[in-house]
Amino acid sequence: MNLIQSRVNIFSSIPPEELHLEGPLEGTLPTQLGRLTNLKSLGLAYLNVAGTVPSEYGNLVKLERILIGNSPQIEGVLPSELSQLGNILQLGIYSTGLSGEIPICPAASGQEV
Repeated sequence: MNLIQSRVNIFSSIPPEELHLEGPLEGTLPTQLGRLTNLKSLGLAYLNVAGTVPSEYGNLVKLERILIGNSPQIEGVLPSELSQLGNILQLGIYSTGLSGEIPICPAASGQEV
């Protein structure tokens, strides 16, 4: 279990509405974050993690804000499951290895994201 996964396990019993992980954390983005269904804000920045954004993040249907930045080893395409995030008001992705199109979210239709 990597450090990020152990921090997520701490929140399993008391799910937060905001979770912002920053700093020299290593490993991969944990699929367990997809279980924190009360999250309204998720920030993942300056992480030394590798891999892709897990499709389980599509379970975060209350999410209003998501930031993924300054983590160049996060790569691949955003999973299509993120189109289930109908409450997204703010989406920030920068300085990553992500490529491809951003899945369309219902709340984002006609709005600046």
